[in-house]
Amino acid sequence: MHYHIVKMLVDRVRLLWIAAIAMNFATYTIAGGPPENLSQLIERNIGFDVANASTVACVRATIHSRSESSREVPNRHVPGQVDHIVSLTDGAGVKVVASVNPDGRAFVQQATITSRSLKLPLGFQIGQTSLDDVHRTLGRGEQIERAGAAIAEQYSGGIGYEVIVLVWFDARQHLAGIEWQFPLD
Repeated sequence: MHYHIVKMLVDRVRLLWIAAIAMNFATYTIAGGPPENLSQLIERNIGFDVANASTVACVRATIHSRSESSREVPNRHVPGQVDHIVSLTDGAGVKVVASVNPDGRAFVQQATITSRSLKLPLGFQIGQTSLDDVHRTLGRGEQIERAGAAIAEQYSGGIGYEVIVLVWFDARQHLAGIEWQFPLD
């Protein structure tokens, strides 16, 4: 008699286990790609090690900058301190904004890509990658508004701090641009 009770319990546990696996698979499929994909997209970005400082010269060389502008901004946390913000662009769809410390260390705060020729992480390509491809790879992002975009979504993830990735699409639902925001404070 105990054998039948044990067998019945084992069968129920198996059914519950199979149901749990099926539910996880369905959730994974509905939600989209694994969280590791978003982490890879954040960490690889366009080649910046955002966890460590660089220099403006290195940023300039990385994107083959053709124009540069800068502005001074009061620091939100340190009274009297002024932050030096530099914007660099290659003139062909790559823009990088960095905060530069007085000692010359530059911290990338934002990288925006609309260039079709730049290789992006996860095989994404401006003008080629579809909205469905992005959803399969990253899952669905939070819908946002972006001027000139038919559809725009935002993803958040972390590499020690929160990073925001914006993606936007043209009327054909092809990737039109991607932007990484690396907030420093």
